[in-house]
Amino acid sequence: MKIFEEFTKESKRSTRTVRLWIKNGLVNGAAFIDDNYRIFGLARLPYTRASSRNAASIRKGIVVSCKRQLSVNAKIFKGVSEYEFNVYLDQVIALEFVEKRVVDEVTYYYATPKAEDLTETQVYQVAKGLAEASAGAVTEKMFAVPG
Repeated sequence: MKIFEEFTKESKRSTRTVRLWIKNGLVNGAAFIDDNYRIFGLARLPYTRASSRNAASIRKGIVVSCKRQLSVNAKIFKGVSEYEFNVYLDQVIALEFVEKRVVDEVTYYYATPKAEDLTETQVYQVAKGLAEASAGAVTEKMFAVPG
């Protein structure tokens, strides 16, 4: 387990900022328990540049955070529910860009070699294409003529 001061120093952020991250649940593997900050060894800084303007940007944010070895969860995307986040997460896992690991009952996400080979722009293009393909499939199904 890391010491709070050690984690704060690694983050190069103020103590107040790190406390807010932990309090708001932005750091996977860290919690405020019994008036103490508990930080597990694999805890990572949160991805703070997340954008939730559309599905492609959320998928890209998930992959980019994993590539940069930062903590990612639904709370970093403003206005995105846990359920919606998990849908996008399942999609990038299905594309084999991200893999999920559970260590000491804490879930962490890692970029795969396939994702590491892509630039951020390429990740966005794949995510955007996935959104367009999904929309096309839904539209086709909605307007399909039986028979």
